[in-house]
Amino acid sequence: SSTSRGLGDVYKRPGKYFGQFISYHSDGSKSVVQHYTEKGCNGTDIGYFPSGIIQYTGKYKNGSQCGTWIHYDETGKITSSRKVGDC
Repeated sequence: SSTSRGLGDVYKRPGKYFGQFISYHSDGSKSVVQHYTEKGCNGTDIGYFPSGIIQYTGKYKNGSQCGTWIHYDETGKITSSRKVGDC
C-alpha cells in the first residue's frame, strides 16, 4: 500500500527533523511512528499494517538501527526477529 507522509509533532530544524514523526497509509491509518533528536532517529520505531496491527518494532540510536527488531504478521504472530547491535 502506498504511504503519504504526515509530520505529526515533528518540526524541521536546519536540515533535520526533531520530535515525533508519523507517516500514514493512503487510507489515513498510521503507517510508521518514529522519534527524532538532533542526532537523527532515536528511540522506538513502530510500523503498522493498514488494519492498525503492529507490523514491526525496533529501535534507533543516533540514526542507526540497534537492539532487536521484531516483525509480525497481520494476526500479531512474530515472523522474524533479529539483533542489530547494542542500543
